[in-house]
Amino acid sequence: MHTNLCMPSKKRSSSPQFAETKHDEIGFWSEIKLDILKAYWPEYTKILKKQSWDFRKLYVDAFAGSGLHVSRTKGEFVKGSPARALDVMPPFDEYHFVDLDEAKVQSLEKLAAAKPSVHVHHGDCNEILVNKIFPLALYEEYRRALCLLDPYSLQLDWKVTAQAGEMRSIEVFLNFPIMDINRNVLRAEATKSKIRDMDRFWATKHGEMPHIGRNRSYSASPNNRRSQTGSSSRHFNEG
Repeated sequence: MHTNLCMPSKKRSSSPQFAETKHDEIGFWSEIKLDILKAYWPEYTKILKKQSWDFRKLYVDAFAGSGLHVSRTKGEFVKGSPARALDVMPPFDEYHFVDLDEAKVQSLEKLAAAKPSVHVHHGDCNEILVNKIFPLALYEEYRRALCLLDPYSLQLDWKVTAQAGEMRSIEVFLNFPIMDINRNVLRAEATKSKIRDMDRFWATKHGEMPHIGRNRSYSASPNNRRSQTGSSSRHFNEG
């Protein structure tokens, strides 16, 4: 297990009942999302394992959390995406867990103990993904990555999404933060900071409408997008 320290953490709020554990509370939809991912991951690794080329398989969790959640409906602990990814068979060859919160990083370190294939990164995923992790998934070196982008709100930078598409070797699952956009931008008087977050998320300038097709890696046609990049993306909308 390896830990990379990049910047001081900024603590995020947790359920008061479980504040000392630093585990996030999740609703029913998030549990469904985790079940979908759990079903998809082994199919991904099975397909790559069957190929004639010896692909090195990377799993990347950009907003990894602590590895455990508290179910709002059951009041019980449930495994988060990092813990579930470690259970996948056939396994990934490398695991990269990223979080900004120091307490959550410490929990991930415990989860990754004695596992040399697991790398824990402490810091801003927008910088860590682009500068450290994505360069490990080079297409020409027969490396493939499955990257989960599950932001807490609008923390994601467009440069991450764009680079993943351009590399042709990274499959992205994006949990689209529609609730945060509706609540803090569209249905309320948006603050300057939220406007900046939206601009960063979409790579727009204030006043512009988002236009996914502006980058050639994200053509309006799914078939064209795949043929140009070799990558694919799948989206969840928050419920």
